[in-house]
Amino acid sequence: MAADEEERSAVIASVHELHPQPALGDFRPQLVAVHQLQAEAVITVEFVGWRTFRVYKHQPKVRAEFRIVDFGPDFGKGIARYWRVADLKGKARRRGQFKPGGLGSELIREFVLCAGLPQRLDRIPLRDLLGKYLRARVRRVRTNSLQRDIPRPLQYDVITELLGEAGSS
Repeated sequence: MAADEEERSAVIASVHELHPQPALGDFRPQLVAVHQLQAEAVITVEFVGWRTFRVYKHQPKVRAEFRIVDFGPDFGKGIARYWRVADLKGKARRRGQFKPGGLGSELIREFVLCAGLPQRLDRIPLRDLLGKYLRARVRRVRTNSLQRDIPRPLQYDVITELLGEAGSS
């Protein structure tokens, strides 16, 4: 247990901000470089909002925006989680509506872990997560889409999955 805490403290101490802190209410995920992260870490984050968008005007996505709440130099920094969805309802926008994928989609699985089963599976109410503290698994991105190494100062971390509410098993 003590070794896990020391490792976690070392990971938190190694995070360096490359962009200025956004003003409250103006969430912009920041590029965060993690230099000491060996493989993965589990951190506590707060859900602050979401945005719908399309990648290359085709693939609909949802970007969930989080703020890191673990104490350390990365406290308050933004980090995001991206999910594929079946379609967007209306225009791509902040707090936009969307149609989630099937029952096996990562979005539905992670939402159920964090907030419980929604009334309807064709409408996932992400607003139920606003202000909640969640556990998230984070990994460092070391290569780009072409599998070329990213220089160490430009490496960043991403949320790979949400594990549930903080404080619950």
